[in-house]
Amino acid sequence: MLTAADGKEGFELAKKYLPDVIVTDIMMPIMDGLELCKAVKSNIATSHIPVILLTAKDSLQDKEEGYETGADSYITKPFSAKLLSSRIKNILGARRRLASLISSKIKAKPESKPATETAAPEKEMEHPAATEIKLSKIDEAFLEKFKSIVEERIADPKLDMAFMQESMNMSHSTLYRKLKSLTGMSGNEVIRKISLKKGYEMLSDGYNVSETAYACGFDPSYFRNCVKAEYGVFPSEFVKSRNKPEQ
Repeated sequence: MLTAADGKEGFELAKKYLPDVIVTDIMMPIMDGLELCKAVKSNIATSHIPVILLTAKDSLQDKEEGYETGADSYITKPFSAKLLSSRIKNILGARRRLASLISSKIKAKPESKPATETAAPEKEMEHPAATEIKLSKIDEAFLEKFKSIVEERIADPKLDMAFMQESMNMSHSTLYRKLKSLTGMSGNEVIRKISLKKGYEMLSDGYNVSETAYACGFDPSYFRNCVKAEYGVFPSEFVKSRNKPEQ
C-alpha cells in the first residue's frame, strides 16, 4: 500500500507504480481528488486504474461531478472499512472479468461471435457483473494500436516486447503492467495470441500450414504446437476439415 499527502503526490506515485486501485479523498491541497481522478483517467499510462472517491458531499450533483471525471466508485462519509474493502474487491473482480473478455476477444476464431462487454462467452456466463467496468476510449485506442502494430509487423523476427515498447513509446514496466491489467496476459502472450488468430484466419482462407506459420512469425513446428494449445486442433487437421467435402 502506498500513501500520499495530496493529489499531486498521489498522481506521481500512480505513474511510477501503477497500482491496482486508487482510493482518494476529494478534499486535498494542491490537487484535489476530482483533479487527481481526471489526471489518472486522461493519462495513457494510468487510464486503466480504477479510482474510488471518498467524500462527505452526497448530493446528486456532487456524485455526477465525480463520475464525470471517470471515477469508478463514489463512497460518502461516514463509511465502514468493511464497505470500502467490499467495494475494492468488487471493482477488482470486475476488472478481472473484463480482462477475461478482452482475452477471449483477442483469441476468438474468425467464425466465432466476438466477445463484448454485453455478451460474455459461454464460460463466463456465471459472471453477470462482467459489464460493471467498461474500457475507456483511451484504453480501447491503446489496445487497438498495440494490435495494429503487431499485425503490421507480424512476420518481422524483430517483433518482440522491446520493439513494442519503442513503438508504443512506453517503458517496459508501464507497458507490461498496463497490458497485464487490461488483458490478464503478458505482452508476449498478447503478441502470440494476435499472431495465432491471424494464422487461423489465413488457414481458413486456404493458405497451407508452412506459409501461414512463416507469414505470422512462427517456426512451423512451434506454430503447430501453439495452434493446438490455443484452439484444440493441429493446423493440418483444421485444414483437412475445411477442405472436407460436405455430405
